[in-house]
Amino acid sequence: MRGDLRFLGALTALFAAAPAPSVSAAAAGGSGEPVALAVLDFDYVDTSGEPADLAAIHNQRLGAFTSALRRDLSASGRCRIVSIACGGAPCVSSADPFEVQKAARAAGARFVLTGGVHKMSSLI
Repeated sequence: MRGDLRFLGALTALFAAAPAPSVSAAAAGGSGEPVALAVLDFDYVDTSGEPADLAAIHNQRLGAFTSALRRDLSASGRCRIVSIACGGAPCVSSADPFEVQKAARAAGARFVLTGGVHKMSSLI
């Protein structure tokens, strides 16, 4: 889990640092207000061919990662996490992009963070 947290910290730092000059000032209108951000539930695809079904464990880890990502981005003070729904259910990364955009706008989100994990092998 410690390695996961380091990765999460690096990912959060990358997200927070990359758009700093243009996104935070422009998106918040220079007011220092947090940017409204929707963080979708990440997708998970497993093509590793493992004999054991580890889907439940992997989905639990992915859920914990996404929750930690939302929490850390919110705790930075630069983002205000916004929940969005597509067709009555939470939007996921594999949802129709036009539906996600429409839901994000309706919820007041300025940006949407999406992603996924593709497990190709159990060797690493």
